[in-house]
Amino acid sequence: MPDPVLLTPGTVESAAPPANETTARAEPAYVTLARRILETPDIHAKFPLLVELTRILPDSDDKPMETPWHRYCMMLLIDALATHWESRSDVYIGGNNFVYFSMQQIMSEDFLGPDFFCVTHGVDRLKPRRFWAVWDEGGRYPDLIIELTSPATARRDRVEKKALYQNIFRTPEYFCFDPDTQRLEGWRLHGDQYVDIPADARGWMWSEQVQLWLGTWTGSYFGMPATFLRFYDAAGQVVPTQGEAARSQADAERQRAEEQRQRAEAEYQRAEEQRQRAEAEHQRAEEQRQRAEAERQRAEAERQRAEAERQRAEEAERRAAAERQRAEAFEAELARLKALLAQRSSEGVEASDET
Repeated sequence: MPDPVLLTPGTVESAAPPANETTARAEPAYVTLARRILETPDIHAKFPLLVELTRILPDSDDKPMETPWHRYCMMLLIDALATHWESRSDVYIGGNNFVYFSMQQIMSEDFLGPDFFCVTHGVDRLKPRRFWAVWDEGGRYPDLIIELTSPATARRDRVEKKALYQNIFRTPEYFCFDPDTQRLEGWRLHGDQYVDIPADARGWMWSEQVQLWLGTWTGSYFGMPATFLRFYDAAGQVVPTQGEAARSQADAERQRAEEQRQRAEAEYQRAEEQRQRAEAEHQRAEEQRQRAEAERQRAEAERQRAEAERQRAEEAERRAAAERQRAEAFEAELARLKALLAQRSSEGVEASDET
């Protein structure tokens, strides 16, 4: 339900129409409708008018940002925080979007588009929005606003907008960054007043709303080298954009792949060393086997030579035995013959004596 305070006259001081504006200019339909809403006493009767008003409100004044640096710095802040909050669906991040907050604002056509703002909780991130209409967001205003100042906007950013964000928006934190001087200013709502946010030794300021540091960063974004305002985490590491996160993830994947390749190479080398050691062991074992086989063959040759010697010795022994047997037989035959001769001689002597 829209906040009734936004729909009643006199709630917000609005800028008067420019003095030189021609009264004959046709009043835009959304101005007429905003006036009708204020003039309608029945709060329930206002709701369909608000729906129609939200449908026809402009979402751009066709005025470009001051410089390319302002556009890229805004994009860089949005890109980084959107990546940081990628898993969250209850936040909203806007840049150079109109913020509509009262009928008086619409009637005066005082279109307000902070360079960067975010709502840190309690909203639907995926809801289609052409702008931020407070009555269409349950009365929610931005929780953090950043204005990127320029010579043309510096006074309004530091004075008029600061008062608006403090008194009407009640935005908890507001920062201004001047790219020319690289000066960062910050205020935090304390009670009804903004108080200065102290900078650390680096010139950074801590945002309680997003739990991140804000500080300068020198580098290139979309091909533009410059010093930009960026978010840093509590450890002082720059909050990456989607592209940086993707490159970091790709680098990490390449590093993991390289580490895996190196581990695989180390495993291969260890396996190769083990294979070479096993091969060396096999060669040593084969050499030992060959030496053992040579020893066996030498032993077998010695055994065969010894066997041949034994056989030759046995053959010589057999021959010697045979010679002994022949000699013994010869001796026996000789003895027999001698005995026979002696016997016959004796028989001849006896025969002579008988005659």
